[in-house]
Amino acid sequence: MSPFKFSVSNNGTDDLVVWVEPWARDFTLEPGESLELISSDQESKVDLHRENDSLQIYLNSSSDFIAQQAGDTIHCGHKRRPACA
Repeated sequence: MSPFKFSVSNNGTDDLVVWVEPWARDFTLEPGESLELISSDQESKVDLHRENDSLQIYLNSSSDFIAQQAGDTIHCGHKRRPACA
C-alpha cells in the first residue's frame, strides 16, 4: 500500500506560511512553490484553515510526516522570515 500524500501550492503573489498541526511545524512557500506532506499512516485525514497569508493543516494521523519539495526533504522553519524586519 502506498503512503498518504497531500500537496500544497502557493498560487498567490505573496509568501504563504504553511503550519502543520499538531506538531506546530512551519514551512514558508514563495509564490509558485509547492510542497508535499507524506505520512506512512494511510488512514490520515486533513482539515484546512486559511487565514490571510497562512494555511493551517491539521494532519489527523497516528504517525509523523515528512515534507518534501521537488523530491527533497525540507524541515521546520523552511524559508522562515524574521519576525522583525
